[in-house]
Amino acid sequence: MPTSLKKRAVEKELTLSSSQLASILADPPLSRTVMRALATDGYLVEVRHGTFDLAASVQGYQRFLDGKQAARLDDDTVSAVRLASILGIGDRWMRILADQGFLTKSGRAAYNLAASVQGYIRFVREAERQRARPGPKPRRD
Repeated sequence: MPTSLKKRAVEKELTLSSSQLASILADPPLSRTVMRALATDGYLVEVRHGTFDLAASVQGYQRFLDGKQAARLDDDTVSAVRLASILGIGDRWMRILADQGFLTKSGRAAYNLAASVQGYIRFVREAERQRARPGPKPRRD
């Protein structure tokens, strides 16, 4: 078989139409608009108009999904400055509360937002309980 025929045979096995690829990648199938956007962003590899390289496009779509997952995980991480602004406390209090385990660090100068807000609420409640406890009565001399 001449090389060009072999190449065409291989191409036919490894390429799909946009509708076939859309139905393979997602259920329900991806819309044409989404397919175009993914191809424009370099996630899907278009061989010819409306025909995509199967292996490269599946790998590219997986990269796209991995990026979305990483972005979702990072949405819950905030900088120390941002968390201090949200909680209304200063830098020193941030360090003290983190050292005491009330704020959850997720990296250098980064905090897990949800866990840290919950920890700060726990700190405030504990402080209120301690303040509300009756202590020894002051002596009157």
